[in-house]
Amino acid sequence: MNEPLWYSAAELGSDILLFLAALSFWFTPIRVGLGQFILPAFALGFALFVTQAARSFWRQVATDPELSFRGKLFVGVSGSSLIIAFSTPLIYWGFNVAVLDSHIGT
Repeated sequence: MNEPLWYSAAELGSDILLFLAALSFWFTPIRVGLGQFILPAFALGFALFVTQAARSFWRQVATDPELSFRGKLFVGVSGSSLIIAFSTPLIYWGFNVAVLDSHIGT
């Protein structure tokens, strides 16, 4: 399914913002470079992430007439598991540095 350019840009932006926030947990130069932009960057990245994940699920799984209920259940559970597995570290580290001001400081 072809997505509009704005949607692809928002998804890429979300990934970049979450990745920068997570890296700033581990690397002082990134954290210092982002400065007070860390919290807004993390908040925007997380909001875009949640929005695009819900929209993708709805458009590609829930409304697919060719998938049976079991197929939708399988795709939904496996897709959600993969999203959680790959995104949880970024969200965890980003939250720690942006909200709790906790970091490693290497």
